[in-house]
Amino acid sequence: MAFFRNMNLGQARSRSPRSAELLDAFAAAGATSAVNFQTNGTVIFTGDDPATLAESVVTRLTAVTGYADLVVVRSAAWLVDTVGHIDPGLTAREFVLFDAPSLPDFVLPHVE
Repeated sequence: MAFFRNMNLGQARSRSPRSAELLDAFAAAGATSAVNFQTNGTVIFTGDDPATLAESVVTRLTAVTGYADLVVVRSAAWLVDTVGHIDPGLTAREFVLFDAPSLPDFVLPHVE
């Protein structure tokens, strides 16, 4: 999965691509499949060397739309495991993704 920061599909002020431009960039970068989830810059994709592929997508998008921001790549297994730690009894939930060189030292679920 690729999580693009500051991407809102079709929004000109953030230089975000349209859905077709985003998926075309994945195809051109060598993804064997790609589908965007909602309009917030989340893409589920498959392909060899996912991190390098996603960086290639950003390079292509920069050339086409001017979008040039961070992309974080995580496996579906990582997402399932992480979301599995969220308390299902919470009525309001938010999932925030940070890219860091190491994992922060806290225990999930974290409720503030």
